[in-house]
Amino acid sequence: LALAATSVMYEGVPTYPDPGRPWRIAERLGVNIFHTAPTTIRTLRKLGPDEPKKYDYHFKHMTTVGEPIEPEVWRWYYHSVGKDEAVIVDTWWQTENGGFLCSTMPALQPMKPGSCGPGVLGIYPEILDEHGKPVPKGSSKAGNITIRNPWPGIFQTIYGDPDRFVSTYYAKYNKKKDSKDWHDWPYFAGDGAVQACLLYTSPSPRDRQKSRIP
Repeated sequence: LALAATSVMYEGVPTYPDPGRPWRIAERLGVNIFHTAPTTIRTLRKLGPDEPKKYDYHFKHMTTVGEPIEPEVWRWYYHSVGKDEAVIVDTWWQTENGGFLCSTMPALQPMKPGSCGPGVLGIYPEILDEHGKPVPKGSSKAGNITIRNPWPGIFQTIYGDPDRFVSTYYAKYNKKKDSKDWHDWPYFAGDGAVQACLLYTSPSPRDRQKSRIP
């Protein structure tokens, strides 16, 4: 909105009265940016895998946000929905972060199916094991995502409970117990991750199971 972009909103679910509804709206209104989440993409793929080809629309930019996306679902999204011409921006962040922390940047970094990408400009993520040691890059070992530096959108405290704020989000890997400088306190996201070539993914068995419910 700050850039004077026009947003399209509609009532109901994207699959009613049929799974072609999003693409029909895109064709009729000339939508060129599509913003959604993996659960919706999975549902559209399951209920109407061939629907996008029926409509004459062209996206230049698509997103998949809020949860991890499987590589095979990503590929359907790119080939069928994006018609091999739209870039896909996957992102990782959490509500309290105030903005994206990991994402690929269109035209600057390659896309990888199922991965949200490296830290965005000014964000320095690192995956640590339970002992606070970095997980070797490319090892495919699981660990915890941490952010080594503060950033403008970082949240400041939990209202009325500053001690819980520190113990929940900062104390896990803080070795300098007397330090009051956030530069010394890595932010602990509390989200499982796998270290693979600086691309961060988080498993989502719950979301995958939900999409299989008839």
